[in-house]
Amino acid sequence: ITQGDAESGELALPPPPTAAPATAVPPTMAPTRTVAPTAAPTAAATRPAATQQSVAPTNTLAPAPTDEPTPAPTAASAMSGEAGQSFVIGEGSEITFTVEEELGRSPIRFDAVISSTGLSGTANLDGQPSVVTLDLHSLSSDQQYRDRYIQSRMFPDTPEAIVTVDQLPDLPQSFFDGETTNGQLDGSLQIGDTVTPLVFDVEARHDGDVINVLGRTTFTWEQLGLAKPTARSVVYLADEVRVQVLLVGRGAP
Repeated sequence: ITQGDAESGELALPPPPTAAPATAVPPTMAPTRTVAPTAAPTAAATRPAATQQSVAPTNTLAPAPTDEPTPAPTAASAMSGEAGQSFVIGEGSEITFTVEEELGRSPIRFDAVISSTGLSGTANLDGQPSVVTLDLHSLSSDQQYRDRYIQSRMFPDTPEAIVTVDQLPDLPQSFFDGETTNGQLDGSLQIGDTVTPLVFDVEARHDGDVINVLGRTTFTWEQLGLAKPTARSVVYLADEVRVQVLLVGRGAP
């Protein structure tokens, strides 16, 4: 858990990719060539050529058959074309947990934050479950005693937490066009034998071979079946924990 003035728990989608600007090629001027003056035209050259007595008739060409126009793809067909893709969660992903806290040496309450980049899993766009695993022992902060407390007291025998979304909803065409899509996802968080249903407010964007998903949710210690953490230096700790998770997935080979 880190103090809010040392680190923020706010995450955001990365900016969309931009096309590289075209490199301008400076125009080159072809060298000019001096043309020698020509001789005066001769009589033969100026004499008009004889015309032919008859002109062959020209053939009238029938119009070439044209192909029937190809109908523009609809949103449904575009989505079905994109469906079936799987994206591997990895580099660039991050999760933060933020909870209000007050320490004995300070009368001011502040947001305490813990974070991790230890996320892995797969996001599926084909209706299959999407599963993301968090390495709980990778949670870190700017306070070593808090890190030790998390690993040795809170999760000594539970190194992983698993978030599962059974099925993604129908995705609009704008998502596949690279626009940010907003919505809600029903999921679950499993720590040990305890499974907690959660609802995530989601922003997502499809950037070709990469998808970026930002989810926000909250839970209480009781929901997770965990006792509220205690320490002599902590005089207040809120019941509600705010969660933000940024998932960056790359197309599976």
